Amino acid sequence: MTRKISVILSLSIALVTLLILSRSGSFEESLKMWRLIPGKALLWAFVLYILTYPLRAFRWILLMEDFKGIRTLWEFTIITGIHTAVTNFLPFKSGELAFPMLLKGRGHSFSSSMIYLFMGRLMDLSVMITLFALFYMGLRAFLPVILILSLIFSFRGKAFRFYEGMSSSAAFLQRFLPALGRLSRLSMPGGISLFLVTSMVWMLKLLAVAIITSTVSGDPLGRMLFLSLGAEMAFLVPLSGWLGLGNYEAGWAIASSLSGPSPDAGAAFFAHTFLILASAIAGLISVFLYFYAKRGRA
Repeated sequence: MTRKISVILSLSIALVTLLILSRSGSFEESLKMWRLIPGKALLWAFVLYILTYPLRAFRWILLMEDFKGIRTLWEFTIITGIHTAVTNFLPFKSGELAFPMLLKGRGHSFSSSMIYLFMGRLMDLSVMITLFALFYMGLRAFLPVILILSLIFSFRGKAFRFYEGMSSSAAFLQRFLPALGRLSRLSMPGGISLFLVTSMVWMLKLLAVAIITSTVSGDPLGRMLFLSLGAEMAFLVPLSGWLGLGNYEAGWAIASSLSGPSPDAGAAFFAHTFLILASAIAGLISVFLYFYAKRGRA
């Protein structure tokens, strides 16, 4: 019953968003932008977006310490492509379950995979907060945020010991101990490496969106970076519309209100459709490569 309600809510949010965009003329504006976008700018944006996949794969490898040669990077890139597409297209974040299912073939348990996924999302959150501080408030807020994050990271060992003691009386919690124990032993240089790789992932993705929206709207590239960051931060809200509809556009609008006169809402939908289409293309290619590789090993 809960799952059905979640799906209904997700589809309802998407439907309401589409109705609002339709009545505001944002569909027409978005189509106009697609007609105006130069092929070269679109290609650059797509290449920058695709480059985030091997970088995200490398982050998972660092996080899990699961490197067995260059083939590992290739396999994790394919897993990332499938996971991203499924997460985008299935309602209410249910696509996140694809990640532990895909990692099962690499010998990772469901519980460990979920811990790694959760830690990856925490790393995303840390980077987005840091970028928001940098873009919106400058260095005066950027440095304190970095110091706070470093302080939180320094408590990882104590946090694990607390969890270990708490799990002694709950068998269910003990399933997560191996992965949490490995993460608690992550060194400061290792944490910095993960943070830097995650930062590169987000900067490339934001830059891809900023390039195409700036090209067709005439707005400064820096402002488009900030608006696309605001749109992405809206997904921190647990409730999400199908295909991210509603979250992305709302986050874009809020960021617009913080940075001056709002550009047409069509720009948000234009950027959103680009990300959906790019992830779909990457996902289809990844699915083909995944089953091709399985067939080759059979």
